[in-house]
Amino acid sequence: MGADIVSGGYVIAYIGLIEALHVAPVYSTKSGFALKTSFQSPRRMQFAEAWSYGKQFSYTKTATEKMMCLLPPCAPMVAEQGIILMKDAEFTEAASRGFEFQLVGKMGKIVAKMPAQSFRAILDLKNKHGLISATPSPGAETADKLNQSTQNDET
Repeated sequence: MGADIVSGGYVIAYIGLIEALHVAPVYSTKSGFALKTSFQSPRRMQFAEAWSYGKQFSYTKTATEKMMCLLPPCAPMVAEQGIILMKDAEFTEAASRGFEFQLVGKMGKIVAKMPAQSFRAILDLKNKHGLISATPSPGAETADKLNQSTQNDET
């Protein structure tokens, strides 16, 4: 795809009784900074928006998959995946304060929090590899490119 990518490991940003949100910070020279999200739950939330302290972020749903049952009896589980795009300044601020956000869907919302260390690790990797900042125009096309290119994440 012609992009250099650094990606952190998934962090549990929200955990409920039988559901969890895993989030991984990512940087791509083509798409800029983002958070890859994966919400596993027996219910479909149909996320469509991401918010943090009254500010809306660009959110794109990338996939919805049924999960396999490994240890019966199991409730049918679904994994909803998406990408939250972030500007350089927003990502840098999150590297010092952490990032609290909401994912909002047709069936409800969840509040999640990422530690600052996850963001700092990506900034350190970006600087270590000398990657040049991208200035993407937020939108579904950018998120789609990022989702496709993160299939070969570099950590």
